[in-house]
Amino acid sequence: MENYDHDLTKSQQLSVEYHRAYRKLHYGSLGMRIFSHLIMFAIVLVLLFIFLEKLTFIYSGFASALIQNSIPNLSINWITMFNTRIWVILGQGIYPSDTLLIVIAVLSIIIGLIAYLLKRIPLPIRLGAKVAVFISLVGCVYFWFWSNKFPYDLNDFSSLYVSAEIGMWIAIPAMLTFALMPLPVSIFKKALLIIFTMIYTYVFGSLRYAFFLFILAKFSYLWMSFLYFIFGVFFDFAFMIAFYSFFISLVAPGIFKNRGIWRWLYSS
Repeated sequence: MENYDHDLTKSQQLSVEYHRAYRKLHYGSLGMRIFSHLIMFAIVLVLLFIFLEKLTFIYSGFASALIQNSIPNLSINWITMFNTRIWVILGQGIYPSDTLLIVIAVLSIIIGLIAYLLKRIPLPIRLGAKVAVFISLVGCVYFWFWSNKFPYDLNDFSSLYVSAEIGMWIAIPAMLTFALMPLPVSIFKKALLIIFTMIYTYVFGSLRYAFFLFILAKFSYLWMSFLYFIFGVFFDFAFMIAFYSFFISLVAPGIFKNRGIWRWLYSS
């Protein structure tokens, strides 16, 4: 399809960015792009499963070392998952007292009312506060009436957390591979983004693991659902999106200026 940029006046060309003027990215072979990105993801996946036991051993060992002086009864042991050994931290938490349940319930109600009444508070903060309040109140009610029937302990939470993190170690490169595929950027730069995100998730996840177990061992199982749903794998997705967005901001100016890779939207 012919390029009709010469028919536009200078003011029109300046008022409409080239990459927004009904155009799409077009570069290389689609089949080759899919193949190269799948190979990149496959390499990450194979390396992950080859070193999975070692990775979880270092992961849990580092988290345990951070809090072992405060919680001396912690230990690391392995469970079987994906036909290999997965190392997790074992220990014992405590149940909430009646006083704690009353205090947290009252504070949750107050925070919920503030989030509902003060419309000046940004909507995302109000929504987040309402979700946190709901989880806290449900936890308070449950432990007040059925504390002895609570089906999980620190070991169950530990196994769930590590297995969820392994899922993120698989999901993050898969999603980034799919999201980066349309970009006309070197495959090596894309690989660096995936590696950096994986390293960050690994280190931050281990620190968060130690923090979660410290809270459950020192301040009761009341916070189990709150920690998992509010500060759990959701944060991994949030940071992945943040890193991806930052990467896009770095490569976008070069893509916008490279007119050779833009085609008309309805052209072949």
